[in-house]
Amino acid sequence: KYVRGIRKIENSIRDDEQEVAAIVSKYCSAVRGSLTSDGRPPLDASGLKLQERLTLIEQSLQKVEKKNLKKHHNARIEQLQFRRNPSQYLATLESMLL
Repeated sequence: KYVRGIRKIENSIRDDEQEVAAIVSKYCSAVRGSLTSDGRPPLDASGLKLQERLTLIEQSLQKVEKKNLKKHHNARIEQLQFRRNPSQYLATLESMLL
């Protein structure tokens, strides 16, 4: 029940940035592929395999979320450094570029 709504997610990203939409679409495909997997190797319950695959997808999404939060936090720190001392901040940037 927790993985329903894949089509709704796919439809909601159509107007988003192309790169982001492509990534979300691939995650949706991974979930759909996990749900429709019909391979049943010996001694491997299909429900356990589904649980394993969905857990891997969830962990991957959590890593992406954590990374994006870190990027946002770093951007905020950059803004504050610029506001405190703009000339020093710009000098630092120039030294990195030159």
